[in-house]
Amino acid sequence: MTPRNQDSYYSYSSGASLSGNPKYTPMYERYLSEKVKHKNVILFYRIGDFYEVFNEDAKTVSKVLDLTLVSRDVGAGRVPMCGIPCYAAERYIPQITKKGYKVAYADNNKKT
Repeated sequence: MTPRNQDSYYSYSSGASLSGNPKYTPMYERYLSEKVKHKNVILFYRIGDFYEVFNEDAKTVSKVLDLTLVSRDVGAGRVPMCGIPCYAAERYIPQITKKGYKVAYADNNKKT
């Protein structure tokens, strides 16, 4: 599996501010804000005791790690999502990077 170009997936934001967008939940707005800054990496977003990934990142991670792909309501509908427990990140992340993907982490509770 080769890394995908994820630039087109973020074209809907086109640099516009997502702040105050009533379509999305505040958590998803923060995620999108971070993802726009890190377009070419798989963004693991910490929510409680889990790292969650969304959209194309979730599809990629679910295939690489053989995880179940589910969906999450983000206010304007459902988006693909999968996740790993934070305590297991050291076990899973190397499997992703060995496939040539870059990884970044962000925390829902902190500005990163």
